[in-house]
Amino acid sequence: MEIFTMPKFQPLVASEEECSPCVVATKLVANIPLAILYTVGMLCGVAAGLTVGLAVGLFEAFKLLRWSVVSLIRLWLGASAILLASLLTMCLQATWSRQ
Repeated sequence: MEIFTMPKFQPLVASEEECSPCVVATKLVANIPLAILYTVGMLCGVAAGLTVGLAVGLFEAFKLLRWSVVSLIRLWLGASAILLASLLTMCLQATWSRQ
């Protein structure tokens, strides 16, 4: 006599590790060459840094109604800070995607 047994429930996702956001993002980005990601990240960082830095510098310049050394230094520091932050983020993302 044969006993009918119900098939074991199989979850759609194999394991919890495979559905973590890090793994999913890495799989999505895995097909894009890292050189393209670096280039896009660098261009976005430069654009963001220059935009914010110019906005801050121009605001200071118009507030003072003249260009001054202080406003130019703030312009440069604003652009540099945002550029460095974006470069750091890009490096962290590259390190993260290698794991």
